[in-house]
Amino acid sequence: MTELEEWDSVISPRLLTMIIGQIGTSLRTAGLEELDQVLDQLLTYEANEQSRRKAADHRGSFAQSSTPTVPTNALHELRTAILSPVVQSALRKRPGKQPECDFPDLATYNTILHIITGTVHRSKVTAAGSSKYEQKFDEDEADDDVVTKFAEQQLDSQAAQLEASLTSKLRRFHLDVDAAPLHLDAFERADRLFHTVLDRMQRKSRIEPDAVTFNIMITMYCLLDRWSEVHRVIRSANDTGALSIDSINNVLSHWLARGPTSKSRQRNGHDVPADAADSALEVYRQLRQNLVRVELASQDASIAYGRMQRDRPEHSADSQDQLGPLAWPDRNEAARSSRSQTSLDMHENGAVEAVLGLSGLPAHITPDEITHALMINSLTREGRFADALGVFKDLVSTPRRQSTAGSKTDRTRQRRNSSQDKQEKSMQATVPMFISFFRGFARYGRPSAAIDFDPNSPESTSWGPVSKPDAAFLDEGEVEEAPQPLQEEKHAQQLELWTIDTFQPIFDAFLGLEPEMQRAIPGSQTAQVLDARRELLDRRVSTPFGWLTSTEKRQLDAIRRGPVPKELFWILTAIRRVSNDHAEWSLAMWQKVVDKFSSESRPSPSHLGWTGFRLDSRLHRVLAHLQGNISRDEPADKLQEE
Repeated sequence: MTELEEWDSVISPRLLTMIIGQIGTSLRTAGLEELDQVLDQLLTYEANEQSRRKAADHRGSFAQSSTPTVPTNALHELRTAILSPVVQSALRKRPGKQPECDFPDLATYNTILHIITGTVHRSKVTAAGSSKYEQKFDEDEADDDVVTKFAEQQLDSQAAQLEASLTSKLRRFHLDVDAAPLHLDAFERADRLFHTVLDRMQRKSRIEPDAVTFNIMITMYCLLDRWSEVHRVIRSANDTGALSIDSINNVLSHWLARGPTSKSRQRNGHDVPADAADSALEVYRQLRQNLVRVELASQDASIAYGRMQRDRPEHSADSQDQLGPLAWPDRNEAARSSRSQTSLDMHENGAVEAVLGLSGLPAHITPDEITHALMINSLTREGRFADALGVFKDLVSTPRRQSTAGSKTDRTRQRRNSSQDKQEKSMQATVPMFISFFRGFARYGRPSAAIDFDPNSPESTSWGPVSKPDAAFLDEGEVEEAPQPLQEEKHAQQLELWTIDTFQPIFDAFLGLEPEMQRAIPGSQTAQVLDARRELLDRRVSTPFGWLTSTEKRQLDAIRRGPVPKELFWILTAIRRVSNDHAEWSLAMWQKVVDKFSSESRPSPSHLGWTGFRLDSRLHRVLAHLQGNISRDEPADKLQEE
């Protein structure tokens, strides 16, 4: 066997599909160059595969001519008659007995469609960069026209080579050669390429879209601002049973960011009502209703929607009083329940129709952590503290449901840990959810004045109203003052809730946050990791994760990743704003954040701790500013004492 044949035996369709999938998922933004590379890999493999098949057919025909024929059909019928259906199914599932999958398969097509969708992201960045360059070029006239013309010629030559290469590969791949001319608009070119590949997948390969394909199509049409097509895809996915919460989350994220009634559309000069968050919130509430029905139907309802309150009314009142300002949203539930159920359902169905194009959501679709994070992020951006806190309360009171889907290994682990699944905790908040609240406090926070500050116990500081907020940290050009709406505007009352009284419980909950290992590692293995960490905690070189798979390591690294410098800046700015830029109190609270997430702090043996803590130049500048304020205030305090 030659070296080429050995490599051909190694590079199977399954392996090549995995490689292309890794390329597609690793690209944040893609362009025509990446698409050209992927098509080149596909065509190279197809050429090698055709040569290999011809050689195999030639050897097979020679062997058949030299050996007597065997009645394979008769043997197959005899085997089918003797073996039971269970044994036949087991034989079909044996490794190496399955026929080679067709290439390209569904995963490869999904990867190509995903890369084409990425070209839309890159087109937006390129268009913005080119417009800035043109504006700068108009302001500053070029001194050397020869260099400019040479650069333009080089770019035109590269574009022509890329277009010729793409045209050749598209023709060999039996795609429309007119789908990617470079003179077209980037969005139109991506649209043509996308539908050409999708048409080839369905017509030539006879592969129907799955849930991943539908999700990619949703992303593409949202980026192209074709919401009628988005609704058509949602209805198709619903009809085929492929509609999932992932598709709903995808639509909600684009609806809130760039939907027909989003704030970005209003800022671009469109005369539309900016009520995208209201309609998204109604969709979320219907998802919550589905969750309640599912929990009640399973006779394992861990969310007490009124049942515990009816059994123990005095406990409900006490718990609301203990929550203090954080209980404010729940006190409006009576007013909301006074509305007729018919009008509520009609309003929610209208929102679902506008966002998803469906008359109602399927009963099996329930919200997950991503749904809650999307709503919290959107509501805090608009200053709607009560609504965001209500979604947050829903999250921490919702038990995490085990998905029946997944690999055989995942299902085996779930059965192995059935006793732990019964005691499974509720969904946990994540770092981005808390960052959304801190960004809201940084923009909409109501400053308070410290009445009696104790450096030894800054948590016991009492606060009072401030006559004139100290906006010194706003003068640094790092945080813009939040717009102050009129009192008669909708949701204006919620802006008054961004105070230090509501900040402190959220800040304390944030400091108590720990990485949720169960999301990456099964429960029994989590205990093994923690036991290994206890044994190796005092050693210089400790490797408690050496026996984990690479996928579990990546998931665990993502879960343990703490706030990035930009998010740390929002935390520090929120601390400064609610305290009216009180330097000592701000630094004391900031030190708690450092102790929590810094790599120098040693976590407890029962937790793994966080990673990725880093300060950038902006944070160092703000911290130096606070230290300088303390140094200037100390001489003044001494003079007052004297």
